[in-house]
Amino acid sequence: MRYRFIRIMAGLLTFLQMRLHISHQDAIPAGGPVLLVSNHLGMTDPLVVALPLDRQVRILAKAELFEMPLLGWLARQAGVIPV
Repeated sequence: MRYRFIRIMAGLLTFLQMRLHISHQDAIPAGGPVLLVSNHLGMTDPLVVALPLDRQVRILAKAELFEMPLLGWLARQAGVIPV
């Protein structure tokens, strides 16, 4: 439930901020484990990678993110894994 809500809100923010072009999405298997790695410039970039996929995604984030009041709370609610 929390994951779905956060995914919807992230999708709305992404839609309002960015124009996405997705290529080679067919190369990602529909089932089973997948590891997606991205080099990103902003804090919303991992969401952009996860949103087009029709499956639940677990994001890894630096542990310091969890020390920030709002972002830490959102990360915990979304099931982000601290590293």
